[in-house]
Amino acid sequence: MEPILNVLWIMAIRRRIALSLLVIACLASLFASFTDAAVRYPTTIISGTTTGYVDTLIFPPGLTIPNLPGGGTITMHNGTCILAPNGVAGSARRNSTDAIDSLLLAGKSTSFLTFASNDLAAYQRNTNFWGASLDITCVGVWNSTPDLYQTNNNNRRACVLISSNVVLFAAHYPCLVGSTNRWLTTNNVVVSRTITATNAAPIAGTDLGIGLLNSPIPTNLITPALVLGDSWTNQFPSLAVGQPVMGFNQSYQAFVFTVRNLLANGRSMFTAPTTALEQPFGGLVASGDSSKPVLMFVNGKPVILCTWHFVNAGDAVTGHTTALNDAIAALGGASTSNIDLSSFISFQP
Repeated sequence: MEPILNVLWIMAIRRRIALSLLVIACLASLFASFTDAAVRYPTTIISGTTTGYVDTLIFPPGLTIPNLPGGGTITMHNGTCILAPNGVAGSARRNSTDAIDSLLLAGKSTSFLTFASNDLAAYQRNTNFWGASLDITCVGVWNSTPDLYQTNNNNRRACVLISSNVVLFAAHYPCLVGSTNRWLTTNNVVVSRTITATNAAPIAGTDLGIGLLNSPIPTNLITPALVLGDSWTNQFPSLAVGQPVMGFNQSYQAFVFTVRNLLANGRSMFTAPTTALEQPFGGLVASGDSSKPVLMFVNGKPVILCTWHFVNAGDAVTGHTTALNDAIAALGGASTSNIDLSSFISFQP
């Protein structure tokens, strides 16, 4: 009887060992799949009452995955996934975040122009501007429409070029038909065009207004701002929440803002920057700053998100591009162009 019991005991031990090895193998496979998934797929998460997306698959609470590809650590807290805010390597989020954060050096200015007057010869780009290496030529520097909120009529409600012959502005603070708009090349050459027509009503119930120029502007002089295409959330599954962007004001300054939501009830919303690196370059938006744009940069190219309507928001170009291009076509203008996101990780499962 004793030999039989010994055999049964040995067999039980072997089964336990085999089961343990199987469990270890499954955990190892699970861990590997989470680590791999962190750079490829999104998942819906719920944190309190907020639902959103993150650049990773969800995994059991309490598990920490360090040394993610691209840096950072993911830790689960009650089922909520926290990801390194700059995004993973190869992502559009990392690219557009680095485009701004890499330029924020101590001693740099938030003023992108230096000049003594609005004379043509006086326009000069500030070489000490923190974003001097970025192409912001799409941002107009002057419009002949008098300012409503300025007693000195400094004509700063300039438009944004969004195609070779179309400008964008806030419909409640428009650049008028017959007005002249000026842009400045990277080499400080002034380019002027006259607005010959505008849309009769704001686009799709938004505050987006457009104007048609009397002739196209060569793209080797002024680069039109691009737009995010319809499938942009494949590359920005977290909807760009928390990443830095560049917002302009009427005083020829460009500040860093943080995305709160790129498409909330048709609006793009922003907050003051939250990181120690970005905070010194933050600023305020005030009355008279309407029609000034908010831009992100992807592969160094300007992408327009909105023009200011409120002190922290504007009606989103993203989500209204079809209606925008319909209005442009009605004026006989050139349509907008999408930023190419094909080189970045697609988080679409």
